[in-house]
Amino acid sequence: MGVIKIEASDYLVLASVLRRRTIESLSTTRGGGGDRSALLSEITQLIKLIEPVASHDKYFHTHTELAQMMISADDPMSALDHIVALLARCGAVPTQPPPLSPFVGSDSE
Repeated sequence: MGVIKIEASDYLVLASVLRRRTIESLSTTRGGGGDRSALLSEITQLIKLIEPVASHDKYFHTHTELAQMMISADDPMSALDHIVALLARCGAVPTQPPPLSPFVGSDSE
């Protein structure tokens, strides 16, 4: 069985999905609540996930520390901006993330 290779562009897709979810979250509920907390947790997880593909970059620590500070300040969009900037420095090519609709409410089949 082969090894799945995840590259910077793959993480960029995840960051794009989280950005879209953040925008949706901001438009539906000001002040956050549980969904906001879960979203911030997912962004923190993404920071940990990108380490293998991004830690060689000289700005890795700068961007990840700033992203963590933005998460602490409850500013997910700015945190994602730093993650995306770091991934772009690592050669990530922007792609359009898949639509969320297949994943939302999939229990209704």
